[in-house]
Amino acid sequence: MKKILCVLLSLIMSVSLIAIPLSAQAETKYWVDMNFAKNNIEGLRNYIKTNGKTNSDGDKYIQYVYDNKYNYLIIYETKTGALDFWVEFDDGEYVDMYYAYPNVNPELLVDLGSSYVLANANFDVNYYNYQDINLTVTKSNGDYSNEQVQYYGNLSLKAAIEGWNNCLVNNTPYTLASIGFNSLCNHNLTRSYYAATLSTDGTIEDYCYKCGYHEDTDIPCVSQVKLSKKSFTYNGKVQKPSVTVIDSKGNVVSADNYSVSYSNSGSKKVGSYGIYISFIGSKYSGSISYVYKIIPKSSTISSLKGAKKKITVKYKKQTSQTTGYQIQVATDKAFKKNKKTVTVKKNKTTSANVSSLKAKKKYFVRVRTYKTVNGKKIYSSWSKVKTIKTK
Repeated sequence: MKKILCVLLSLIMSVSLIAIPLSAQAETKYWVDMNFAKNNIEGLRNYIKTNGKTNSDGDKYIQYVYDNKYNYLIIYETKTGALDFWVEFDDGEYVDMYYAYPNVNPELLVDLGSSYVLANANFDVNYYNYQDINLTVTKSNGDYSNEQVQYYGNLSLKAAIEGWNNCLVNNTPYTLASIGFNSLCNHNLTRSYYAATLSTDGTIEDYCYKCGYHEDTDIPCVSQVKLSKKSFTYNGKVQKPSVTVIDSKGNVVSADNYSVSYSNSGSKKVGSYGIYISFIGSKYSGSISYVYKIIPKSSTISSLKGAKKKITVKYKKQTSQTTGYQIQVATDKAFKKNKKTVTVKKNKTTSANVSSLKAKKKYFVRVRTYKTVNGKKIYSSWSKVKTIKTK
C-alpha cells in the first residue's frame, strides 16, 4: 500500500526553534516500532475519531502540551479523512506534517520565507530512525541553497515525528502498536512462524496488516532429546529406541513437529546404529543424531578354582552374536587394584586361566562376552561377581 508524506515548514526556523527538548522526547523510537505509515494509519484515524476532542472546525484531535512551550496536536479532518500533525511553539512558529493517503512517494514542502521548495524524500518511512534524508528538489520558487533545503527540511521532519510520538505517548496508556485497536479494528490476522531451534526460542506472530496490531506467542527452544534406551541386549528381534523431545519449559514437544529415522530400521544384530531426529513444520528447525547399540548377551561364571598364583575360570557358553569372552580379576570389588584382564578369542571356549597373580590373595572375578563389528569390540554387560582365593 502506498502512502503520501507531506511535511510543511511554514516559516524560517532556527536550530533552537526546531529542536524538541530531550525531556519531552519518547524513550522509544515509536515511529519505527509501530510501522506507522504502512500499517497503522487506519487504526490511528479511528482512535482519534473515537477518543479525540472536537475543535471549532468540527475536526477531531488529541493534544499534549509540554512545559507551556510546546503544543502537540494530531488532527483528524472530518471532511478529507486526512491526519494533520502540528507542533506549535510559544513564539507562534509551528511545524505542520500532513498525511494524505494513499501515497506515491513522500514529499517535503519547505517554506524559506520568500522562497520555498518542493522536494522528494526518498526513504522508507517504515524504517525511519531520525537519520538525515537526502532531499531532491522537484519544484522551487525564489532563491535558496541546497544546504538550506537539506538542513531545514531534515530539522522539520525530525521535529514533526518526535512531536507526533510525544503526543501519542502522552494520550494513551497503550504502546503505539496497539492504540485502541482491540475495539477499533476488526482484525484480519496473518500468522507467521519464526522457528525455535535447539538453542534459541522461536515466535508465533499473529499480525493485522490493517492496523499493525500483533500478538506474539513464544515457542520455547528444545532443551532435551531423550532416547527411551541407548543400549539393547541382543534377543534376535528388531530393537530401536523411541524419542521424546522436551522444550525449555519442561513440556513434551508433540511428535508431529519432528521426524525420526534410523541408519538401519531392521536393527537386530549386535552393532552400533544411528538415529536421526529432524525438526519439521513451522515451529521448529534443526536436527540432531545419536548412536544406540545392540550388545551381545552376557555369560555367567560356572565355577572358580584357585591355584598357586593362578585362577581357573569356567563360564557358560554364549555363541549367538558373539566373538569371544573377556575375564577380569582384581583384589577389590571396584576392579581398580591389581586388575588383570584375559581375552578369549573363540566363543566356543568355556574356560580360561588367569595367571601371574599374587599368592594367597582374595580376588574378585567377572566375565563378559564381546562381538567384533567393523573392527571394534562391542561388549556385553558384566556377569555377577564371584570371589576366590589364590594359593
